[in-house]
Amino acid sequence: MTFLIVASDPVVLLDLVGMVRDRWPDAGIESSTTLAQAREHIARLPEITAAMIGMPPKAFSTTDLPEIIEAKNGKVIVSYFGQSETVQDIMSRGWVPLALPFTNESLTEALINAGLLSR
Repeated sequence: MTFLIVASDPVVLLDLVGMVRDRWPDAGIESSTTLAQAREHIARLPEITAAMIGMPPKAFSTTDLPEIIEAKNGKVIVSYFGQSETVQDIMSRGWVPLALPFTNESLTEALINAGLLSR
């Protein structure tokens, strides 16, 4: 399993990395604080299990990164603040929403919705 975790906030980034590492200790995890760094990671990864994007969905959706991640069989999990329009937009793209501020439980639910964990 290989995860890409992108979050502009270093604390959020470390939290997400830690939570993924707790679930899959042997997983490969690439992390970055910018989409440019994420692009570099993606370019050298042959496959991506999931990409967790901790930044505004509009910033991510205006790039070609979603298509590149999906071409590598990656599930896309995108964080958001509570606007229902944002959730609908995320889901209409086939991505999995992760409510902010996230908790261990909400991350677990997102991983279940992405098909990476079972109940």
